[in-house]
Amino acid sequence: MIEIKNYKNIAGIPPGRYANRDMTHGGKIFAKTNGDDIWMTNDFTKLRQERLSRDIYFKPSAFPLISPFDYRAGSCFKDWYIVPASHVFEVSTDIVNVSIVQDRITLDQYKKILHKEIIQALEIIFNDNDRVYLHYSGGIDSIVILSCIMRLGMLKKTHLITYHNQLMPNTNTDNVDPELTRKKTNAINQLVLDLKHEIQGHSKFDIEISDLIRLANTVNYDQFVLYCTYTTMLRLHDGAHVGGHYGNQSLLHWHFYIDDLLLQGRSIDDYKKSCQGDVYSKIHVTRYFDPKREYVPIHLKNLLFRYRNVLNQQSPGYHYVLMNETIAQALRKLDLNELTFDILLDAKFAKDLIHDNAGNIFDPYIISDGVGGDALHDIDIPADLLDPALFQISKNVNHDPEGLEWHNYEIARMRRNRTVPLNTVVSFKAIQMLDLLVQGKTILASDSVVNFF
Repeated sequence: MIEIKNYKNIAGIPPGRYANRDMTHGGKIFAKTNGDDIWMTNDFTKLRQERLSRDIYFKPSAFPLISPFDYRAGSCFKDWYIVPASHVFEVSTDIVNVSIVQDRITLDQYKKILHKEIIQALEIIFNDNDRVYLHYSGGIDSIVILSCIMRLGMLKKTHLITYHNQLMPNTNTDNVDPELTRKKTNAINQLVLDLKHEIQGHSKFDIEISDLIRLANTVNYDQFVLYCTYTTMLRLHDGAHVGGHYGNQSLLHWHFYIDDLLLQGRSIDDYKKSCQGDVYSKIHVTRYFDPKREYVPIHLKNLLFRYRNVLNQQSPGYHYVLMNETIAQALRKLDLNELTFDILLDAKFAKDLIHDNAGNIFDPYIISDGVGGDALHDIDIPADLLDPALFQISKNVNHDPEGLEWHNYEIARMRRNRTVPLNTVVSFKAIQMLDLLVQGKTILASDSVVNFF
């Protein structure tokens, strides 16, 4: 990990003040240390000779991170780290000082910042576009956006998109409860019916395995892991798109906040009393929470579970109105001691925003927070439908031996079984993305990419 201290600037990093940004994928600073020495770069081509990490083969979903929940798990390159936006590098001729921003704001201050940023973002989008597609999942995140749109009087320029993802499990699994899914589907249908004379229109799509296979054969890693959103954008490209990505974090109902409170000593009995029948929360605490796990403060976390800036390459783009750099910075400063289980479990913070915007109009449609449309589940894909080029071993990266051995094993297994696990496809696409990055043949989407080293 990168310690909070002074390092020797042996690599000749130009003097200046550097920090990663939460909402930027391209241009991320990679850092590596050895004792008091530090190396830094944001140029993938300068990492071409570096050994890939073992875990990026087996855990590719957070690429180029290994885990967004603890940056110390590493990055796609062995011994190199992508430090969170809370870390600041103050570089002089001889010294690189690493420090952490530790300002604090109250929950009320955070709410005002968040609401202002959402409203301002939507105002700009509606001013620039005659049609805005809202990806409406039925979860409370997209209801928050819809309530803001109603507050702005922009329903007539809003086209709702709903979809049925046929790749989602139909049975009761760790993340999917059939009865809750049925209730949410009914609530979505009712909302569309109730607003049909107020909105510009509505489109409903089925997302099928053929959509997933087509993207596996034709697009890069970033677009593939966002298969549901990306497929929808390819079908409707005459307006801006908005959706509830990152709402779990910014609207304060992320299950990892619950872990943080429990690991800091909050009573698990109080937690269970607050569940109030919330299926997902009960599953989380009984199956996933590990009381022996180390508490990881927010300054060691990256706020994005998966980088999604790539969608902005589709004109006029996908807009993340629930998270931007200002919101991310405010969220890092939020005093988590103000959070309670009731706020987290009942999505009270999000509900308050909805009520501020539209009173209780949307209360009948609030069912629960569910699984996002782009969720990837363990399915087997028929090998005959996949492009053989997808499984070519990348030649321009320095492979981890165990990871390379596993890729060769998966190729042999595919030839025997004629099917490929979805995680294997994601892994191959991640490594092939790295192959292009280290050659300089592609870049990761970014607001701006400046190679300062």
